[in-house]
Amino acid sequence: MVALRRDVSVTTSFAGGYQEDGFFSFTLSAPLAGRNEVKWITDAIILGAVLVVVSVQDPRDARSRIHAQFQTRGATAAVTSTMDGCLAAATANGGDRPQAR
Repeated sequence: MVALRRDVSVTTSFAGGYQEDGFFSFTLSAPLAGRNEVKWITDAIILGAVLVVVSVQDPRDARSRIHAQFQTRGATAAVTSTMDGCLAAATANGGDRPQAR
């Protein structure tokens, strides 16, 4: 998964799969404390990333991939609010939230 804002690139695991309706869904998760790949993605969106590019590789077949791109226009407020809620739940974290531009 890549969040494009000065080419932030992260590799992380996630859960997901094809749904009955033919769509593919995935979920990212990370510990509340400390820096991690998922936080790098949310930070990039908060700071103004314009595009998130996702590339999912089948763990059994390296040649089998799903590629997707997501525009982040309008996502800053929702991601900021979500991360504020996460950070409030982890007050012992001491982590900092980037300021939106």
